[in-house]
Amino acid sequence: MALSNRDRVGKMFELLASPLDSFISSAVGEALKDGSSWTSLVALKDSQKGVTGKEYSATDPQVQLRMLTENIPHQLKKGWYPFDDAIGHVGQGYAKELREYRNDWAHNKSFTDDDAYRCLDTAERMLGLIGA
Repeated sequence: MALSNRDRVGKMFELLASPLDSFISSAVGEALKDGSSWTSLVALKDSQKGVTGKEYSATDPQVQLRMLTENIPHQLKKGWYPFDDAIGHVGQGYAKELREYRNDWAHNKSFTDDDAYRCLDTAERMLGLIGA
């Protein structure tokens, strides 16, 4: 049986997770104390907004794309832009687009052939930017 476009997009997010985790870990790892995960930064940002008790996985594309699109490091420490040199504005655009696709996928929306192709192409371009 052939894969549906939703299946293709879901598989892409599975494959994207590990390289994005490596990229984010590399970009912010030196600044983290005691070797904690970069997800602690997302948890800290959320706790500042009163959100507590959540679990954050370093391989969850939703958390990864939040880290990239919300510029969480800079929000926690002014002047800290660990992703700018590697992905710049183009990569920010890719991350925002992928975040929208991830949201659509997570909420069981369907994908046209064109949408699926665009999503997969954007993911490939993002992987190229992060050197994966």
